[in-house]
Amino acid sequence: MIQVEAYKKWVLVNLMFYGKAGSSTFPRNVSNQNAKHLRALAKAYDVLAVAFKESDSAKLRAEIQAGPFLNDTNYSLALLVLAAHQRFKVLALSETYASLPLSKVASLAFPPDTSIEYAEGYIQNLISNHQLPGAFLTQQSPTPENALPQSYLKFLPEGSLARSETELHKELLQQRGKVMVLGTHIRDAQRKLELSKEYVEAVKKARKAETKGQHQTPNTNSTSQIDDDMVADM
Repeated sequence: MIQVEAYKKWVLVNLMFYGKAGSSTFPRNVSNQNAKHLRALAKAYDVLAVAFKESDSAKLRAEIQAGPFLNDTNYSLALLVLAAHQRFKVLALSETYASLPLSKVASLAFPPDTSIEYAEGYIQNLISNHQLPGAFLTQQSPTPENALPQSYLKFLPEGSLARSETELHKELLQQRGKVMVLGTHIRDAQRKLELSKEYVEAVKKARKAETKGQHQTPNTNSTSQIDDDMVADM
């Protein structure tokens, strides 16, 4: 069934991008009865979502190996889910800690046999790809028995992702282009306003006031000449 296949991929994609299955929030056009049937026919995918939520990489990998994902031609997506699981484990630390030693990050968010060097490279890749708002800091250890400096992962607020000079320059050019387009629209609006009937009537009233002896500073610039020509054409 097309709906069942779509549901299976929907669960996997939600895990990859949002860290949750999303099966509790079906689209509005899916009735409760249909939702129950979909879950029953794709139970292995809901089991995978539970394993994803429990933050157990070994269990998640075991579910992928034992599940029907290869026969469903969803094995590649399932492996991407496994990779995303590692990313969300690192992101989850930012909800509890402002900064952590890299060694602590490796022990909390990676399998036991993961080296600190691998964890550092993985996290640096997340930062470079704007998937993790953070930065590495080097600080002196507070304990005298460990005088060597330690690497820390500093979690940054959302929206404060580091940007390169090239990216900043590109953003400035884009903003400059938007300002230029906005200026063009403003000039067009001003030109249309000067040609409107209300503007011409206002100029007429001003000329009548001058003929009645009201003293006003004469304006001999090009704008006044254009207004006189417009009134004369009326």
